[in-house]
Amino acid sequence: IFVAGLRHDRSTNGVAGSASETTAATSRRLGVMYTLPSGWSPYLSYTESFTPQAGTDASGSLYKPLRGEQVEAGVKFQPEGTPTSFTASVYQLKEKNRTVSDFSNPNYGRQVDATKNKGLELELKTTLGKDFDLIANYNYIDVDRKLTDMPRNQVSVWGKYRFAIAGVPGFSAGAGVRYMS
Repeated sequence: IFVAGLRHDRSTNGVAGSASETTAATSRRLGVMYTLPSGWSPYLSYTESFTPQAGTDASGSLYKPLRGEQVEAGVKFQPEGTPTSFTASVYQLKEKNRTVSDFSNPNYGRQVDATKNKGLELELKTTLGKDFDLIANYNYIDVDRKLTDMPRNQVSVWGKYRFAIAGVPGFSAGAGVRYMS
């Protein structure tokens, strides 16, 4: 399975009383996955991102867009004949212009030049019985020291129950919990 894409973004950012600034970028995406008959599917992907950020820093300068580049490798496993799937992946994410808290001036954020995070993600999706879906996720991030507000460990468990009201199907209710270190 191959996935490839190009995306072009153009953004205008401005603050009342100041000149606006226009930025543009083309982002690329490429991924490959091979599905084995045993239910295992190794994959590799490369993705770029461009995210405009509104506002100004303490000096009045407009924020520059957040740019990112991620490489990810992993494996998915879905045993044949079951509604259960497992995914394990490792990734490296490089970003520039991330806005972080400015402790010297709490009314504004500040942008950091380049950051690099590496991580591991594990996920389980399954259906229990015929009406209950469960998703459990664990994420470990080796956080760049410039990013003081980002948790190293995140765990979440989410459930969704499907039901009918007065014989009309299509209703559901969900709940979950999330822990961030």
